[in-house]
Amino acid sequence: MNKNSLSLTKKLMLGFAVPVVCIMIIAGIVHKNTSNLLISNGWVNHTHEAIRDANLIMAAMVDRETGMRGFLVTGVDEFLEPYIKGGDAFKEKITALKQKVSDNPPQVERLQAIESMAAQWVSNVAEPAIALRRTVSLESDPSEYLAVWEFAKAGKGKKSMDGIRTKIAEFIAIENKLIDVRIADASSLVASTNFMTLLGSLITLVISAVLGFYIVTNIKSDVGGEPSVISGISKKIADGDLTISSHGQKVS
Repeated sequence: MNKNSLSLTKKLMLGFAVPVVCIMIIAGIVHKNTSNLLISNGWVNHTHEAIRDANLIMAAMVDRETGMRGFLVTGVDEFLEPYIKGGDAFKEKITALKQKVSDNPPQVERLQAIESMAAQWVSNVAEPAIALRRTVSLESDPSEYLAVWEFAKAGKGKKSMDGIRTKIAEFIAIENKLIDVRIADASSLVASTNFMTLLGSLITLVISAVLGFYIVTNIKSDVGGEPSVISGISKKIADGDLTISSHGQKVS
């Protein structure tokens, strides 16, 4: 394109438009990276919540076991309160946690395994033990007390509880790995955003300088010299002084 094919107005508009476009591109990249960073931070919080809920599930099972053992020792129904409340808390938390990690099928399978082991502990250990203790009263033969004691001492529920602890530990270990990955992703996004902002600013500065030089050079070419000199010549001509050349020198 011939350098004189653009009007002065278009040259000035070009000089303003190109830096503005560069700034808009940088802003778009920063906005996208910031949005991705917020999403990444949301997943980190999501993972922390999953770990918290997994620990609460284990705590609910411990409460159930504590309540059962308290009842086996005393035979008093009040001691079953942790067992009952723990059961409600377990169901609520594990249902919510399966929904929370529904995007991760292996983790859902671990929770289902935990749920199955907990159900086996209830049906094979807790409920039989509680039923056995209810058959014993103050008038019962000492051998019946001994049967309850032997049942408790045998640790029939230990395997189920240990299995639940192992599965929950596996679940938490996986979530901790996900946290590391997501934090690394977030750090990468921050570094990328800083780099693109710095690079984009530098490119915008260079382009603005080049365009500015181009426009000034072309304006000087169009008007035949420095605008201030041309203005002075115009003023002298308007005053009737026709002895001035286009370079601001007097002619004879």
